[in-house]
Amino acid sequence: MKVLIVENEPLLADHLKDLIKNAVPGTEFFPPTDSIKDTVTTLKKHSPDLIFMDIELMDGNAFSIFLETPVYAPVIFATGFNQYIMNAFDNNGVAYLLKPISQEKVNFAIRNFQSRKSLFISSAFQEILSHINAQKKNTYKNHFLVKHGQKLIPVRTSEINHFL
Repeated sequence: MKVLIVENEPLLADHLKDLIKNAVPGTEFFPPTDSIKDTVTTLKKHSPDLIFMDIELMDGNAFSIFLETPVYAPVIFATGFNQYIMNAFDNNGVAYLLKPISQEKVNFAIRNFQSRKSLFISSAFQEILSHINAQKKNTYKNHFLVKHGQKLIPVRTSEINHFL
């Protein structure tokens, strides 16, 4: 599992990393980000499996990230503020942890993520398929040339009833 930690306080980011390692040994981590700008840059280059995200960042509210770039990974919000809970679940939230963060809270949140992981994979897959289909051009013929005597006459497909 590859995790991105978005936290504006370096000591808390390190503490959270240790808690995640205890919960899921072998977890890989992207370098932590502490701002909207850095997080957007990271998400455009990398695809984490899970994001732990503080809400109040150095350069503003973390929900701005979702307006600037698509976020396909589920998010566990870890914050000191409880007024953002509804926004969190509207933006890929699978858990909402109030600080201080304990090992028990992280374990619970990761279990919650693991039980819902397949929903995020299938919804991200559907979004990618929709994007690909929107890019596809219509490759159907819109007319045929029909031999009529010595001439070839163009006939629109909408005028064709059947072929013999």
